[in-house]
Amino acid sequence: AQDITLSATGNQLADADARALSVSGLASMGATYATADAGGTVEAIMGGSVSGATGLNITATSTNDADSKAETTSAAFGAGIGGSVSTAKVTNDTQAGVGGASVINMAGAVNINATSTSQGNAEAPNFAAGLAGIGLTTTNVDVGGSTSTFMDGTATQAASITAKTSATNTADATSEATSAGIGSIGGAKTRAQVS
Repeated sequence: AQDITLSATGNQLADADARALSVSGLASMGATYATADAGGTVEAIMGGSVSGATGLNITATSTNDADSKAETTSAAFGAGIGGSVSTAKVTNDTQAGVGGASVINMAGAVNINATSTSQGNAEAPNFAAGLAGIGLTTTNVDVGGSTSTFMDGTATQAASITAKTSATNTADATSEATSAGIGSIGGAKTRAQVS
């Protein structure tokens, strides 16, 4: 008899980088949009039956990372207008478990683990300069998903059954609007959400 190990690992990475430079004598306008979307499904699920094993280990691990940066520079002797919009979104579905049709009959321990680490980062630096400088930036970050373990099968014999679930979600949004001129307007909006 020996240990049985069922493991699933997923790495979802998305990176978006947009840059714009606009320079003119009279008036210049520049805008950038960047969107990064990372996510997916990672599952380690036992659907059969186990008999006589010394141990059963089921593990699902996922890493999800979305990085988005939109950078705009606009300069003119007259009017410099610039806008940047950056969006990062992370979703994941990470599961580890034993299906309902499974029967476990063994002397060893059953260990079920599901772990997910999700991070979203959005940056939107903007610089506008001129006689009139207008700069606006917006960043949006959404990080969420589901991480779960389950034991739906039947255990006629097992030394122990342990299920552990761990999820770490981080959202970071940075908006920076710099305007320079005799008349200047700057605006920045950020939203970071973890669900």
